Amino acid sequence: MGLIDEWSFFKHGVERKSLDELALEKPGPVPLLKIGIYANLWVREAWHATRAGFFLLDTENPLQWVLFRRLSRLYDAPVVPIFICDGPQIPSPRIASPTNAVPSEQHYLDELECFAKAFGFTWHKAPGEALAELAEMNRLSKIDVVLSEDTDAIVYGAESLIRRFNTIADDDAVRVDSFHSHAIRDANNSPISKGALLLMALMSGSGTLQPGIAGCELKTSFMLAHSGLGDRLYDAACSMNDESLQEFLDSWRELIKYELNQVKFLDHAYPTLAFRIDKTWPSKDVIKMFVHPATSLSLGISFPEVARKAARLGDIAAACELRFSFATPKAVLKVFKNILWDGIAMDTMIRHLSGELTDEELLEVAHIAKADHVDDETQTLYRLDVDISYAIHDVLDGLQGLRGPADSVEVVGYARSMKRTKAVWLRPKICDGLAHLLVNQFLVSFL
Repeated sequence: MGLIDEWSFFKHGVERKSLDELALEKPGPVPLLKIGIYANLWVREAWHATRAGFFLLDTENPLQWVLFRRLSRLYDAPVVPIFICDGPQIPSPRIASPTNAVPSEQHYLDELECFAKAFGFTWHKAPGEALAELAEMNRLSKIDVVLSEDTDAIVYGAESLIRRFNTIADDDAVRVDSFHSHAIRDANNSPISKGALLLMALMSGSGTLQPGIAGCELKTSFMLAHSGLGDRLYDAACSMNDESLQEFLDSWRELIKYELNQVKFLDHAYPTLAFRIDKTWPSKDVIKMFVHPATSLSLGISFPEVARKAARLGDIAAACELRFSFATPKAVLKVFKNILWDGIAMDTMIRHLSGELTDEELLEVAHIAKADHVDDETQTLYRLDVDISYAIHDVLDGLQGLRGPADSVEVVGYARSMKRTKAVWLRPKICDGLAHLLVNQFLVSFL
């Protein structure tokens, strides 16, 4: 899983929050959280979920259903997602691990790309390691957070990480664990350097890239990071050629062994760990991969624009019809009513914000109907009513008739019986930031 396989080690810096809360905490007037997502890991997580029997719905292609369900959770949140997958320049030093292997992973990546683009989300193939690309974009504020369970992103330089994205929520909010790299601090409450993080990854293991020293716990490498040996290694990797770096590693390795036999920086000596270090550790290729990863920036390529387009509900319906056994026209309408209709409100506001909808068009399809207090009456929510007539039409129009005609008497009758307005409760700051026109119209109605 990466450097911080034991998330509990950094639990003091982890906060459980909703995506709404994170969007509202973002500086600036527009509460939209730009999220970078490691696409390959999403596929692996979905594969393991279905392998464990966590299908969410009894249908063919359960893995695609898990992916679709996760995308639908993003659809109704104030987020702008970009999915990034690994590219051709993937580092060669990999640890064989059956737990990470997904049969036909590229096929499922293609499936995820198909659905993600239909939802209006951005898709991008990194030159090399997707995590390195995500970390670089986060460091340069191209995205606000990285969504990944693999915390190697922090070693690459990511500053904000979220994880434990809940697919099936017990409430309307999409909740995640939020973690900032500045929360990683040493005993003197000083930020941990890049070199220290590199040393911790090399000693305690780093996903499928560096096995680490057998038996070296994260707390041990964390203590030894105070020696400055990680910083010396990082500086050497940044400035030396391969031959010089190899010579440096030969002497540096002996220093690591020496410190493991001392108690200057450690709680006690670790002679067994020192004994287990041989000339194959650390991998020079892994060090170079962390220090000089192949990214768009390093290759002089522009990062993709992180933007959210309007969802193509007809394309989503067609994709579901092709893949899921339940997807008769009537069933698709029922499922979309329960899963996607809420997202139409967010989609509509974002379309107006991007200029796709004019003021007049927005006012034709959406309005704030009322405000009400919730919980202990300290929080006010706006009820946004959105016309979904076009959504019903687009869904039926997108179906290809693979599991029944969309124009049958039963389907047409059911479609006509569906409510044409969807009411969604949203926080005032989100409405004000994404659709100030609707808020003004609502407030003026009281004058």
